[in-house]
Amino acid sequence: MSFAPIPVRGAPNLWLSCITVDPEIAGIDAVQIRESLEAANIETRPTWKPMHLQPLFSDSPRYIDGTSEQIFRRATVCRAEVACLVKTSTV
Repeated sequence: MSFAPIPVRGAPNLWLSCITVDPEIAGIDAVQIRESLEAANIETRPTWKPMHLQPLFSDSPRYIDGTSEQIFRRATVCRAEVACLVKTSTV
């Protein structure tokens, strides 16, 4: 499990954190992590669906390389304080 890198060009507000999971390494996927956290009454959600996958933009021009789909499949979003808990413990 990893967190999004902090860019050198600015300071994030850390309001929301994105946890990225490689199921082959972790043995668990983003959905299972969300379900586990929700069972502990910890609110999470999937990352935002890429625009080109949303019906409204299905016919719009796009420049894609698979990165946004990979993030959508492998990541979950939680509030910053939840990310701190996840980062320092096992779920």
